[in-house]
Amino acid sequence: MDYLLGRHFISLALILLFSIWLISQRITRDKELRYFWLTVISCFLLVLEDQFEVAASLNPDMRVWRTFLSVSGYVLRSTASLGLMMVACKPDRRKKVFWLPCLINLLICSTAFFSDITFGFDENYAFYRGPLGYVPFIIPLLYVIAILWITFKRFGDSGKKADQLILIPCALLCLLSAALDA
Repeated sequence: MDYLLGRHFISLALILLFSIWLISQRITRDKELRYFWLTVISCFLLVLEDQFEVAASLNPDMRVWRTFLSVSGYVLRSTASLGLMMVACKPDRRKKVFWLPCLINLLICSTAFFSDITFGFDENYAFYRGPLGYVPFIIPLLYVIAILWITFKRFGDSGKKADQLILIPCALLCLLSAALDA
């Protein structure tokens, strides 16, 4: 349990802060609720993914499973950040094109099944990054920058300081989590 809390403190804090934000809202639109759950479920799955990946890293016979878990983890990071960005956006500003970086991330990371351009494992089963190895960290970073920009622009002068007090730390925790993992 100490390992789980120590390794996933940031993810668990993000889930807690975002839950507090949702509970503090008197009226929540259905779409915002869906994006909330997208972020929370992505963070929860990230915690599970990491636990399984640690187990898979101990057995070279689980190379395909470990690759799948790594790809899933990288995609879930982007998805969690995207969900948070969609909550920060005004409903009329939410565009389907915002999903494009997540899709690009999925495609780039999926190359690990047949190439080491993003990441791979050497003959000793040690993880290494390829030439595109930091793309899975750059995409969530772009989402976090967008979250901060949107939050300041949307809630800066509106008197909704509670939204800023929750969204900004959540975005910074996403950034810190990605930086620590990188």
